[in-house]
Amino acid sequence: MKTANQLTFTTYEASLKLRPNDPIKIIFDNIDWSFIHPLVNGRYSPQGAEGYDPISLFKAQLLIYLGEVSSDRKLASALRYNGRLCLLCGFNFLKPPSNGTFTNFRDRLGEDIFYETLHRLIAHAIVLRVITVADTAIDSTHLWAYSSRFGKKTCSYRGKCHCPRDYSDPDARWGAKSKDYIFFGYKVHLIVDAKSQLPLDVKVTPANEGDSPQAKPLLKGTKERHPQIKIDTASMDSAYDSYENYRFAIEEIGAVPIIAINPRGGINAITSGSLYLSEDGSYTSVADFRAVYWGKDKKRGRLKFRCPPTLGKCQCLFRSTCSLSA
Repeated sequence: MKTANQLTFTTYEASLKLRPNDPIKIIFDNIDWSFIHPLVNGRYSPQGAEGYDPISLFKAQLLIYLGEVSSDRKLASALRYNGRLCLLCGFNFLKPPSNGTFTNFRDRLGEDIFYETLHRLIAHAIVLRVITVADTAIDSTHLWAYSSRFGKKTCSYRGKCHCPRDYSDPDARWGAKSKDYIFFGYKVHLIVDAKSQLPLDVKVTPANEGDSPQAKPLLKGTKERHPQIKIDTASMDSAYDSYENYRFAIEEIGAVPIIAINPRGGINAITSGSLYLSEDGSYTSVADFRAVYWGKDKKRGRLKFRCPPTLGKCQCLFRSTCSLSA
């Protein structure tokens, strides 16, 4: 495993032109990368030719997410002709990595080491107070799979057949971003620091997985990985509107859940106009009768109210049109 590169004349010339306030340079210089080598040491063989420094490869992968390039192929091309990027990553300008090198690097290390590396970088950001967690946001985004859901034929027959097919991405699934947008691939579920917009934890699921069940593992992962931070609020859209998410955020994390209400196709008595909130905070019908408290549904975690005319407490002219519920 290689741990350093000697500067070539071209790279040295680029170092003279590199500005001290270069944003990528500032980010890379403020990260302690010493944890990388002990973390990946077991994935490299002491025999054979020396490979690229894993720290340089990690830095190169970060260039994609920092907006310098958009893919491994464009990254390899940029490192071949851009002395600045070569210098920032620590590559030899005369022998930059190919796009296949980055694929092999990710396969060699595996998702567990990349996940651990993510949390090490998050811990650095917390120590440097780049991340000062108080308010968080949880959401998901879709990720297209670069494969066909129909697979590739393994036989030479040109017509339709029932032979086994080879799938380059067998875990990808169909999912819906909205009623009008269907995609094939995955969902990336994130919890981020609302102020810095940097991630605190991430989960990747097939596209057909729902968003709501991922709120708990994201909050739990953040709390377990970084116990020194205090989450005050957790904002989510209506896809996460469930009693368990409210309960977990309040009781297990100690955070205030801010979740948009999801009507789920049902009728909400408040928003539909059947009930109103009076000035004293009580529920009141259109005939100005106060709803009668009828206990708590512990199983569903809700309070129950009933209509006073239904209980025989008064007469109401609107009884037949107000609600069909008993």
